Amino acid sequence: MSNVQLTDGSPVPADRSHTEINPATGMQKGYIVLTADERAKGFVKPVRRSYIHVGPPSAPSNLRDLTPDEHERYDQYGYAKFEPYGDEQSPVTGKFWTQAELNRAGKRCGSLTTMGTSLAETYARDPHFYSGTFCCACGTHFPLNEFTWEPDGEPMDPSLQEAWHATEGVRKAKEQEERRQRRIAELERELTALKSETTTR
Repeated sequence: MSNVQLTDGSPVPADRSHTEINPATGMQKGYIVLTADERAKGFVKPVRRSYIHVGPPSAPSNLRDLTPDEHERYDQYGYAKFEPYGDEQSPVTGKFWTQAELNRAGKRCGSLTTMGTSLAETYARDPHFYSGTFCCACGTHFPLNEFTWEPDGEPMDPSLQEAWHATEGVRKAKEQEERRQRRIAELERELTALKSETTTR
C-alpha cells in the first residue's frame, strides 16, 4: 500500500497528470502528500503552514564568462556565466547560470504564502520530501532555498538549516545584549531625571 496520495485523498496518477499547471493560478492540478497514517507516525519538525519567499541568493563573485567552446555547446540552453566550484564539491566542477537566473539573483519577493495542513504535516514528517514550493505573489514554484518559515525564519531547505541554527544562537544572544543595553540606558535616563527633580525641589 502506498504511503503517498494527493491532497484530496486520491491516488497519485501514474502519468503524473497532477503536475499540470493551471495557467490562471500557476499552481499544479494536484499536490502529493504523505498519507494520514504516515504523518501520524510523528513529526521531526514543527508543523508550520506559512512561509516567506525571500528569493534566491545573490550571484557569487567568482562567475566567469563562457569560453568559445562552451558558447558553441551551451548557448542553446541560454547559459551566460559559469560558476566554478572548489575541490570540496568534487566531482561536480561547477554550475552554468542562465541570464534569467542572473536577473533574479538577490531579488527579494517578501510575500507570505500559507499552505494546507496536509502539506505542512508532510514537510514536518519528512523535511526532504519536497524540493520546492509555491509563492502566491509570484504565481509559480521555486526551490526551497528561496523560502523561510514563519514565524521563526528557519530556511525551508533542510541543507541550509544546520548553518542557520549555528548562526541563530549568536544572533539571538546579540539581540538579547542589545535589549539589555537599551534597558540600562533607559534606567540611567530615568535616574538622571529623578536626581534633577530632587535637586530643583
